[in-house]
Amino acid sequence: MNFFKKEKLSDVIIIDNFLSESYFKILQDMVTSEFFPWSFTREITNTNIDSRLGSYGFQFLLGDYDNFRRCSETDLTMGCLKTIGDCLNAKRVFKARYDMTLYNSEKFLHKPHIDGDHIPNYFSAILYMNNSDGDTVIYNEKCYKIEEMDYDMRYTIKKTVTPKENRLVLFEGNVVHTGYSPSNNKNRILLNAVFDMG
Repeated sequence: MNFFKKEKLSDVIIIDNFLSESYFKILQDMVTSEFFPWSFTREITNTNIDSRLGSYGFQFLLGDYDNFRRCSETDLTMGCLKTIGDCLNAKRVFKARYDMTLYNSEKFLHKPHIDGDHIPNYFSAILYMNNSDGDTVIYNEKCYKIEEMDYDMRYTIKKTVTPKENRLVLFEGNVVHTGYSPSNNKNRILLNAVFDMG
């Protein structure tokens, strides 16, 4: 079922309480468990150009390029990803990962980025897994090739979104965006996914 009219897809779409309360709780308990297999990453936005001390984070890659992990974490999450894809009328889930940034007293803003350029027409989705500060910043500007990103440009803000558990944010994938590490909470956890719109 496609919940959105085509003319609205150029907007930043925010949906609170996206998943059922019981299903969301299963995913939230999974990613906040002490047994969840987080992996350290030196640069959470994967731009590979940010050497600042606060650029690190943790991630769990569910899959990309149609090659998804065969594990319980993927199995539990796939219903959520398929539901988002159905809402967008997407062709497929192209890639997905959980990511977590930790407390940083400096209100650390990560480098601006896009979520890829391997497919020409795609949408990005963020599902916040906990209540936190550390807003997502979505800019007006677009970029169509990662190698053409200007990381020092002064981008103009279109919308900022505060993390709230079970809040879904959707936007065109070539829109430049970033986020802050939390400065009032221990962590900020989200599910990030890219959908091929065909």
